[in-house]
Amino acid sequence: MATIRLTFGQYLAVLGILVVVVMNSRPCVSQLTCVPREYLVYEAQKSGCRAQTITTMACYGRCHTSEIPQLLPPYKVSDHDMCSYDQTVERQIQLSDCDPGVDPTFTYLDAVTCVCKRCQRDTTHCHGI
Repeated sequence: MATIRLTFGQYLAVLGILVVVVMNSRPCVSQLTCVPREYLVYEAQKSGCRAQTITTMACYGRCHTSEIPQLLPPYKVSDHDMCSYDQTVERQIQLSDCDPGVDPTFTYLDAVTCVCKRCQRDTTHCHGI
């Protein structure tokens, strides 16, 4: 059996090809995630109080979406899930700049967990989805 001798350059070329093959043979990892994340620019507004910026937990991420063409109306089958609240917790803060006699308590929801789901018009502005 003959032994094959490689030059250093040939060895590096073969090694490079092997790295590319191994890296491309890994299973595809999805970049679709939907998780709670701090949102720093929420304006707490209440009648009789000046707006105050507060930190909340909101849902951020990407979810699977697709449209499949059809020959008959409505001419497509759509699947548009969105990243939205799964579990929430009610929080209260005291606004710092309110008129005398105005209750400074402001109540809001924080995201605890998030999930990809269809848009629910009773709790979300769905932008025509």
